[in-house]
Amino acid sequence: MKIEHRPDAKRFVIQIEENTAELRYTKKAKVMKFTHTYVPDELRGQGIAGKLAKYGLEYARENGFTVEASCSYITTYLEKHSEYQDLKA
Repeated sequence: MKIEHRPDAKRFVIQIEENTAELRYTKKAKVMKFTHTYVPDELRGQGIAGKLAKYGLEYARENGFTVEASCSYITTYLEKHSEYQDLKA
């Protein structure tokens, strides 16, 4: 599953046929705020949201950002994955 970063649109995307799953974010200074995770019904149950979350958090880490989450999925993901606690803004 290929994840594409579309910085102009401020989102990470997985495209499978005509279905698009995405993780949206905003950036201010050195803080990435994850605002929305969306996976179409046809793609749910395949771990796609988790792959997007991990990719986005790894991107933040590699680029020196701290993170905030206004998206409930990312908030829950952060609670369940202690390896990303150091990224919280």
